[in-house]
Amino acid sequence: MRLGDCLLQTDILLLRDIASNYQLECSRFSKNDLISTILQTFRRRSFVSDAYRQVSEEAVRDVWVQLALYPRNELSAEDVDVITKRAAARFPVKKPILSKLMQQGWIYRVGSRESLYKYIIPDEIRLQMRQTLTETVKSQVELSSEDPVIWREEAGSILRDISTFLQRAVSPGLKLTVDGTIFKKQFEKLMELSELQEEPLSGTGWRFGYGRRFHQYPDRFAFIYDYCYLRALIQEDLEAGVLRITQEGKEWAQQSLVDRKADLLNSYALLYRRPIPRLSLIIASIQTVCEGNWVTVDSLKKVIQPYLASYYFDTEDILFERRIIGMLVHLGLLQYGSLSTGVHVVRMNDSSVVPASWAQAEPDTQKETEPVLFIQPNFEVLVPKECVDVYCKDLEDMADLRSVDMMRVYRINKTTTQRAIRVGWTDSSLFEFLDRASGGLMPVNVRRMMQTWMEEYGKVTLYKAAVMECRTPEVADEVVQLPGIKSEVWGRIGDRHLLIREEAFENVAKTLEQMGYSPDLW
Repeated sequence: MRLGDCLLQTDILLLRDIASNYQLECSRFSKNDLISTILQTFRRRSFVSDAYRQVSEEAVRDVWVQLALYPRNELSAEDVDVITKRAAARFPVKKPILSKLMQQGWIYRVGSRESLYKYIIPDEIRLQMRQTLTETVKSQVELSSEDPVIWREEAGSILRDISTFLQRAVSPGLKLTVDGTIFKKQFEKLMELSELQEEPLSGTGWRFGYGRRFHQYPDRFAFIYDYCYLRALIQEDLEAGVLRITQEGKEWAQQSLVDRKADLLNSYALLYRRPIPRLSLIIASIQTVCEGNWVTVDSLKKVIQPYLASYYFDTEDILFERRIIGMLVHLGLLQYGSLSTGVHVVRMNDSSVVPASWAQAEPDTQKETEPVLFIQPNFEVLVPKECVDVYCKDLEDMADLRSVDMMRVYRINKTTTQRAIRVGWTDSSLFEFLDRASGGLMPVNVRRMMQTWMEEYGKVTLYKAAVMECRTPEVADEVVQLPGIKSEVWGRIGDRHLLIREEAFENVAKTLEQMGYSPDLW
């Protein structure tokens, strides 16, 4: 929608606010005069860039950037709400961000009813916003005037390694351990056949947040495995302990190269959006400055820095170097090189273009998802601060608190699992809770062991009871039928002895006394 169309549908009060904001000289009582003057002002070549530089409030500037990079010029009320709320959470605001953006003329609300409202960024304004942002970002990075002495790119290698992985999963399939991991020797053989080899994980450090099997495999292969699982190219037969290829996996290679590459990028955005919620903005910025240019990594990091926030044990440096630059090189999107001076540089791969379908799956405007905790294969449960009020009350039924630091650490064991059953959890309700709380990423070995512990619970039941000894079997027959006593009798031991619930001891004694049996109490 063009700017003129948006202005025609805008209330005169807002038009007056826009005119006042830029101190435009026009009649405040003539809608035609207001529209004409605003159009002339916004169409000046340098107006948008000058206006952007005058935006002093960080929250408004942040949303401005997101609107400029947004893949569509039409946003729903929900999209706008998510964008503005996240900006307000990052930066202090004195006035609603949306109101300021509308009064500055960057976005317009159209629609006849509140439920049908949509927000429009006018076509020519959006184009100028992007040009301004490109110029601004490019001015902040350091371009290299020389080509690197050495550089590497992995264009196509990850697709070929996925094909190799799927071929190895053809019947009889790859063998899986009890926790669902590929056997070490088979993994090493798989790495020998891969174009880029990685060492198996060693140590017991916490790994979470970047996919279903991220805690079991090195970065690149973890993504390959999770991509294949996410797209149903492989199937885990945990009962047989085998990983097999599916019909979809057999047909995967028949898709076009462009479609497969776009699908990889979509999957990367999906798997990494929780730890890096502003990933789409980061990639858009990288694409803007690195297309056709070698850019120094250090200067690029300064541009990306505002969009990064440490993710628990991953610092901003780790996020930038391994989760973003490293993964984009693996995906074939970036080339990575070193100059003769030792300075590292990156450039967009000429054969790689961020697909429009990826941008349209904008992670920043997804609905807020329920916070998740992280269950580790060693039975430790890591609980972020935002999860404490949501899950800890229930979690304490089934796990023991071990430490409180950057996040709470609980541990599940046989005693805690059976304690959960004792206080009223069932196997189905317990696993349903843990699956929901972990976002469906509960390790297989933890599930299996907990299932075993629950099956062991209750093989023997031990009760506390009182024993009533009657003088003759006939007396026992009489007493067991008395009102107030019959319901408290668990059973008989021989002819003369009855088992009474422990908590009913006093009431039973009182009833017998009232009925003339004069019990002898011990």
